[in-house]
Amino acid sequence: MKGTKAKILDAAIKLFARNGYDRVGIRQIAKEAGINSSMISYYFASKENLYKTVLSLYLDEFKEMVLNLSIDDEKEFIKSFIKAHIAILKKRGKDVALIMAREHMDDQGRFKEFFSELLGEIRARLEHVFRKGIKRGIFKPISEKALTKILIGIDIIFAFKVDMLDEEQLANLAYDIFMNGIKES
Repeated sequence: MKGTKAKILDAAIKLFARNGYDRVGIRQIAKEAGINSSMISYYFASKENLYKTVLSLYLDEFKEMVLNLSIDDEKEFIKSFIKAHIAILKKRGKDVALIMAREHMDDQGRFKEFFSELLGEIRARLEHVFRKGIKRGIFKPISEKALTKILIGIDIIFAFKVDMLDEEQLANLAYDIFMNGIKES
């Protein structure tokens, strides 16, 4: 049986994914979780803190995975990144991925600073690898920020829209498509 905090998180993830942050209220989350709305304040203090907790659930574990990847070989880093990203997306589920995709694409959002803080080291590492690879002629000279968004988007699509492959096959296919689309001829 799930505890109250887990029920709140599950309900919040589901509702934030479906409706976005602004169109979800505390009472709605409480109703979905089957709890009294005061429990949300007890565990999270506010809707904003609850949302930040949802973002952190995914990013903390993913950040640790990415920061442990070697950046010596750009292609190997990208392959390992894709594999780790697809694995964590599958583990956390479609709802968390939808929230993350929405935040990733919203450069003007109210959580931009918080999201950037959580993603900062991951993004910096990716952009460093892309810059290095561009200088070495491995990647086409495209903006590192654009390459990062393309990579994240491909991972999300492969994690949830391609059902007939296992995680290893998904990662390999996503890597092939990404690399064939951006490598120098």
